[in-house]
Amino acid sequence: MGKITIEGRAEREVLYNAVELTICFYKRAKTSAEALSSVEAQIEKFLSILVDEGVQLKDIHIGDNNIQQTYRDEDNNVQVKKEINIRMLFNMAFINHITNIIRQQDFEIIFDCDYQLTNMHELQIELLKEAIADSKEKAEFIASVMNQKIIGIDNVEHIHADDLYYIEEREMPYYGGLPVDKLLSDKLEAPITTISEKINVVWLME
Repeated sequence: MGKITIEGRAEREVLYNAVELTICFYKRAKTSAEALSSVEAQIEKFLSILVDEGVQLKDIHIGDNNIQQTYRDEDNNVQVKKEINIRMLFNMAFINHITNIIRQQDFEIIFDCDYQLTNMHELQIELLKEAIADSKEKAEFIASVMNQKIIGIDNVEHIHADDLYYIEEREMPYYGGLPVDKLLSDKLEAPITTISEKINVVWLME
């Protein structure tokens, strides 16, 4: 009985199906009190608009919160930053609506979208199965050339896994019934990512 070690690979392009929106409100001013007042007023206004439109406060989380001395401008040397985060299933129309609120209200913000997968675990299992099948196909071909056949697996080594952040879908709200601004970009799909798995399989031959 012989052994042969064959690498198996599997790869798939998938659409992200969730997103974490980070809205960072900031203000530079002469004093901490002035900067804080501006930032807090903007956040309260922003939250009140979202709540009026049906967004649940339980789906909004506080992020980084800091006050810094900038020393870049003698007149405005204090900078305040406060973040809020919204995790949700991907909905391009709602993302556009958020940015439109920011534009209309002239908020001073830094806006970021962190795209995520809610089904990463299931995708990894599927890719591992495909990687094993890929390894087996190669092993069977090599074994046939040697007038032998594959009879089983001696060992499997998982040598690669994508480190993509994911979260369970049941924890993600979907804001699909809220007011939208009817833009063409509302219909755009989520970004595409490529996930892959790689394994080494030691096959038994006879």
